[in-house]
Amino acid sequence: MAIVKQAVLHIFDFETGMHIFSQQLLDLSDEDVSNFITKQLEHIHSDLQTKPAEFDATSSWITKVNTYRSGQQPFLTFAQQAATNWIDEFKHCDTVGEHDFLVVEYLHDNEVYLGMILLTRKTAYTHHVFQDSSGTRNEIIRHQAILPNASQKPSTYASVNLAKGTVYYRDRRRVYDGEKRFVLPECILLCVGHQSPKETLKIVNVIAKDLAIEHEIQPSIALAKVKQCVTEAAVYDRPIEPERIAQAVFEQNPMAQREFTQHLLEQDVPKQVVIAPKIAERTGKMHTIKTDMGIEIKVPSEVVSNADYIEFINQPDGTISIQLRNISKIIDR
Repeated sequence: MAIVKQAVLHIFDFETGMHIFSQQLLDLSDEDVSNFITKQLEHIHSDLQTKPAEFDATSSWITKVNTYRSGQQPFLTFAQQAATNWIDEFKHCDTVGEHDFLVVEYLHDNEVYLGMILLTRKTAYTHHVFQDSSGTRNEIIRHQAILPNASQKPSTYASVNLAKGTVYYRDRRRVYDGEKRFVLPECILLCVGHQSPKETLKIVNVIAKDLAIEHEIQPSIALAKVKQCVTEAAVYDRPIEPERIAQAVFEQNPMAQREFTQHLLEQDVPKQVVIAPKIAERTGKMHTIKTDMGIEIKVPSEVVSNADYIEFINQPDGTISIQLRNISKIIDR
């Protein structure tokens, strides 16, 4: 769980160019404020789309981070400089939207981070109570600056590990001076990103499925074993290791294991993938099988490869039958 040390909120207004920089920290003694910030940080560290990265040697953020880490710069000064940097680059985009900019210093797994999160504002309706000489009147009003729900994941953010200097970010393509770009890594942070956990697992699944077909192994069983490995990593609170997945999926086929490992190298898949245990368990717990007839079956991943409960039968006409076994009770929903 993240522990917030200090935080500040700046207001971006790209429509008028009138940005408002806070000169004071957020009040973390307010439980609602503290809980909202903590939830945003939890989203960052559990998001499968977060990309690990390192600053390029030419990035000015190396100096920014080192200056702050050495104590030469107060938090509020750093936060305003960061906000100004983000504004200077995002104003080149065709459509930016309305945002608030949250800057946080926090602890996660006993390491200090600087987090920067773009909170997208939205328009919403609420009630307002008017009091006049005629009595109480309840009205519906339009509110122009509603922050996202605490449960909503931010789509643009960066977090820097102060001790290691590593960066974790998520961004989406925007039109920047007429060209589609990832503004955060390419124009602001100037960092070199690697595969996100989501991208890595997608590559691993594709490799496992393709090799299963090539070696005449039922693809559903192979993919379920991949998910079993993900769940196992969550249970033992350890990183997911693609090479370990190769051994589990193709346990009886050393040639397929070697091919799997070769494909991992060719696609630059990292040796370890760190995913929050709760997310890993949720990701790997169930395996979904969908047929071309629209039939969908959800099966616990560890059961798919167990012929006592489910069997895939290749028919002479080229179709596949799925047989479910040892069912003691059927519940209709």
